[in-house]
Amino acid sequence: MSENVAEVVALKQDVLASIEAAVTPDCLLTTNTSSVPITLLGTALDDPGRFLGMHWFNPAPVMPLVELVAGEATTATAMERAESLTRRLGKLPVVVRADVPGFVVNRIQYAVLREVLHLVESGVTSVADADLAVRTTLAPRWAACGPLELMDLAGLDVVEQVSAILMPELSRSAEVPESVRKLVAEGALGAKSGRGFYEWPGERADRVKAHRDAVVRQLTHDG
Repeated sequence: MSENVAEVVALKQDVLASIEAAVTPDCLLTTNTSSVPITLLGTALDDPGRFLGMHWFNPAPVMPLVELVAGEATTATAMERAESLTRRLGKLPVVVRADVPGFVVNRIQYAVLREVLHLVESGVTSVADADLAVRTTLAPRWAACGPLELMDLAGLDVVEQVSAILMPELSRSAEVPESVRKLVAEGALGAKSGRGFYEWPGERADRVKAHRDAVVRQLTHDG
């Protein structure tokens, strides 16, 4: 049984407790949170051993991956059952063995976003060119090989040399990016409000989403 309500801890805990009271003792309990610690949510349950994060990605019918996140009390049996269920649903499980904020995918994604926004805010590049750089270089390469595979292909001696130059220069900010704060304060929330980093007139968002879904299907299902 899966809980999928808003990212509000108290609300999620109330829903999970209600679900636990209504299902059989052998029912697997999961949450689709992308940010709330699994261990924290599990404190609302009598049996947190059968509870774990089962994080789907938007749009769920298209994206092939599901993160399976163990809380401190989650049993190995519960994780094994969730992994088997994920595979039966035709999805690819990634097992997250430590209950860290953001799990795996969002931590990687936001690390990239931090540097992208740092480059834009510093005047190094524009929003459009930053997106173009990722879309036409990193994205297709990462679709073919993971970043660590690519490092092996490049040669780890090269990676060591480049790391020595770049790592000290990358953004280490722990704050919400200023450009994001400014846009939110202006009510520019992205496609849903008609303006964000880009303008979203008419049905542009629907067209972009359709294109995104088609590309994801091609890259992840046809290859």
